[in-house]
Amino acid sequence: MDRRVAGIAVLVLALVAVVVVPSISGRRVVGTAVGLTFAAPPQVGECVAPLPAGAVEKAGGTPEVPIDIVAFGSCAGAIGGEVVAVWPTELAAQADQNGSRRGGPCYQQAADFAGLKPFSRSIDVFGTPFDGTVYWKPTIGFNPINIVPGEIAAAGGQTWIACLAVPTRAASYQGTLRGAYLAGKLPDAFGLCWNRDDLDTAATLLHCDDPHAAELLATGWVQNRAKVSTPEMEASCRSVAGRIMRTADPTRQGAISIVADPVRRDGAQREDAPLAVNCFATAASPQQLSGTVISLGDRPLPLRG
Repeated sequence: MDRRVAGIAVLVLALVAVVVVPSISGRRVVGTAVGLTFAAPPQVGECVAPLPAGAVEKAGGTPEVPIDIVAFGSCAGAIGGEVVAVWPTELAAQADQNGSRRGGPCYQQAADFAGLKPFSRSIDVFGTPFDGTVYWKPTIGFNPINIVPGEIAAAGGQTWIACLAVPTRAASYQGTLRGAYLAGKLPDAFGLCWNRDDLDTAATLLHCDDPHAAELLATGWVQNRAKVSTPEMEASCRSVAGRIMRTADPTRQGAISIVADPVRRDGAQREDAPLAVNCFATAASPQQLSGTVISLGDRPLPLRG
C-alpha cells in the first residue's frame, strides 16, 4: 500500500476515535445535581381562588384537581373554597370516610370544620344528644373536590389528598365555613334555598342571597315510620332548627314557619320502613327570605317584601 494512503487512513481512524470514544463512555457535564422540589400539601383552613374552567377532572368518583393549578390566597376577599381535610394517602382518606350515613364524601370533615359534631347517627351543633325521634344532618350546601399532587410530584412519591369544600351554587363567596355553626355566620353560598316551599313538587335551587321561598335547614331520617307521629317529627324539626339558627325561637314570633316535610312518596312497601324527613324554614307570603337563616343568632331576619 502506498505510504501516503496508509498515513491518511491512520489519520482518519484517529479522528473517528476522538469523536466516538467519548460518546461511548458518556459525555461529561460539569455541575451539581439538584433534587426536584414539590408543592407542600395544603393545610386545613387554607382558602383558594375560584378554580379555572375545565380544571376539575371526574372519573366516576370525587372530582380531582392537581395542586399545580390551584391558587391559594387570603381568606379575606372573594374565595372559591376552603380546605377542610388533608390525608396522607388515598387509603387513609377512604378509611376516614367509609361507612358514613352522614352525607357522602367529605361531609363529616366539612361538618367538623363548620362546628358540627357527630352524636350516634346524627350530626348536631355541640354534639347535642339524639332526641329519640329523628336523626338529623344539618345543611352544608357544598361539593367536595380532591386536591392531589401534580403528575410529576405523584411520580416522585407524593400521595396526600386534600378535600376542598366548594359551594354548590356559587363560583365565589365571602366569609368562611370555619366555625359557621358556632359563633360565626354561614356564608349564603353554603345554604340550600328553593323557589317554593312544597318540596314534594319540582323546585328550583336558588342562590340563598336571592329572594326565595324556603331554605333547607336539615335532612333527617326516622328508623321506623310506624313509631313516630307527625307531631313528634314537627317538634323534633323545631328543636333542631333552633339549634341550627342559634335561637330559642326559630319562628321569630311567627315571622317564619319551621316545617317538617316527611317524604312519604318513596315507594316503601312496609309500614315499619325508614322515612326521610326535610326540615326547612319558609316566610309567610308575600315576603320572601333573602339570605340564609343558618347561624342567624340575634341578627335580623333576612326578609324581603
